[in-house]
Amino acid sequence: MKRIVTMGKARQLYEILKEDISEGKYEDNSKLPSIRALADEYGMSKNTVNTAIAMLVSEGIATVREGNGTYVIRTPRKSRMIGVMMFDFCVGMRIETMILEHIQKALPVDYYLSLVNHSERYDIFCDSLEHLIDAGAAGLLIVPPKDNPKFIGDMQRVQALLSQVPTVFINRSIPGIEMDTYSMDLKKGMEKALEYLHATGKRKTAIVLHDSAKFVKEELDAYEEYLEQNGLSRDDRFLIEWSDDIREIRIKLHALLGEFDSIIAPDNVMVHLGEVIAESHLKIPSELSLVAINDTLLSKIHNPPLTSISFPVERIGKNATQQLIRRIEGGENLPVTVRNYSPEFIIRKT
Repeated sequence: MKRIVTMGKARQLYEILKEDISEGKYEDNSKLPSIRALADEYGMSKNTVNTAIAMLVSEGIATVREGNGTYVIRTPRKSRMIGVMMFDFCVGMRIETMILEHIQKALPVDYYLSLVNHSERYDIFCDSLEHLIDAGAAGLLIVPPKDNPKFIGDMQRVQALLSQVPTVFINRSIPGIEMDTYSMDLKKGMEKALEYLHATGKRKTAIVLHDSAKFVKEELDAYEEYLEQNGLSRDDRFLIEWSDDIREIRIKLHALLGEFDSIIAPDNVMVHLGEVIAESHLKIPSELSLVAINDTLLSKIHNPPLTSISFPVERIGKNATQQLIRRIEGGENLPVTVRNYSPEFIIRKT
């Protein structure tokens, strides 16, 4: 067994492996020994070996293929660009911002991001796509517009553009376009929330519906099943359609004062409902329960902190990025992957 006994073991192992690679012991695209094998060979901990491997990866000499080991890159590759198209990613306390953080954390060292804050209009959306493709994007991570294309020409243009470059959708898909998609299963989150509310004696829940058709369907599916399972009747007044004007939502909830005993709403809406909540004259949470969707910082700093359906931002950002890298690096024939992650339900003081 070779044993390194002096200081800076990780640096020494890094230098040894780097020399072995440069002298041809490990050919380009060949697999390095496992972490365990290197630890045994050089008499060091797996953490130390991991540090040395991370140094090789950071320098572009090696790359880690998740679940498959570390591979040699004798000629460092030119950095490649990934286009990221989202809404309001530059605004704090939004889901897009939180997902972007985990995309950046999962990005290999030889990739970089080009960010585009795009529009709900498909003509502008397509212009942004075309710009990123013309700029040489190796792949795309996209939060599609909330509505489906209204015109055949828009649909054809989207299909033609996305056929040119590996793409992964985030949060929702575009009907008729088969792509890897990573999102949240809001139905499961709503089931957890409604079950919790029922267990605490709440029977009349006002729901501020999502602004995305995918999530609205999941909310309504969960709500219908909940009503049926508990022998309750549906009252559409308690289903508040989304509006970018929070005043419209407040007016509809105000009309229900004295009737609801719980509210489910996105946290960026819930923080603007203080006046309605105060005018209900109900004690939180014994008489009125509040459940927020997303669990951004807004949920945590609300007074009191909001019980929340927590958007699985880390799993979405990390796994969407890793899938796109697999596509770019030779995984064109992989089957299309659709992941709809179940959110965590976090009980706080509401």
